[in-house]
Amino acid sequence: SSLLGHKQEGLSKRFLYWEKPTRNIADFEQALRFGKWKAIRKGGDNGIISLYNLEADPGENKDVALANPKIMRMFDKQFKNSRTESPYYMMK
Repeated sequence: SSLLGHKQEGLSKRFLYWEKPTRNIADFEQALRFGKWKAIRKGGDNGIISLYNLEADPGENKDVALANPKIMRMFDKQFKNSRTESPYYMMK
């Protein structure tokens, strides 16, 4: 386990997904982690995506989205595929 200093195998080969649902689409946030990369999208499907290289910038201070268009396309596609609408929760 990572907490004990042991390397976890397989984490760099899959996406980890989070979202912060809200009733206001402008406040809606999603985050994805894949290996050393973390992307954050604010504002729903058409929101702006920020990209961070966590190995070089663990504090997420420098958005490197413009310098990595291939990675950005991968994350954009994954954001769209990761979210499932729920009949129990609707943003307004």
